[in-house]
Amino acid sequence: MSRPRYETKEHLKREYAVRDILQKKWLCKLEKLPYKDILDYAICKNGDIHGWVEIKCRRQEFTTSSHLMISMHKINHGRFVSNMTGLPFFLVVKFNREIYYYKDNREQHELRWAGRIKTQRDDEDQEPCYFIDIGLFTKL
Repeated sequence: MSRPRYETKEHLKREYAVRDILQKKWLCKLEKLPYKDILDYAICKNGDIHGWVEIKCRRQEFTTSSHLMISMHKINHGRFVSNMTGLPFFLVVKFNREIYYYKDNREQHELRWAGRIKTQRDDEDQEPCYFIDIGLFTKL
């Protein structure tokens, strides 16, 4: 049996708001990838793909933590797609008030067993997670 999708209309609404801002700032079109592709968007210009984006919306301030926790699987897949295509992979995070992005340059990140604890939905909410140093992010 496959895992249920926990993404709600509210999650997508927040993601689309970030997407719209990125498209204006980066002068591109972000094309939504199918769920099976794991990442959120392809960065497109004039029909050509120029990179890959994963968008996260967090309910915390940028300065709350020294690291951003994210699924190892998500980052590894972004790196795989980037390696296979030669195109960059970006992680974009909207914190409460600001948007930051991280261009993956294959840095080594701390790896721990972690995930959703206080609001755990099922056994798969805890998994191997990377902790990306917040200093690697650039304000949009």
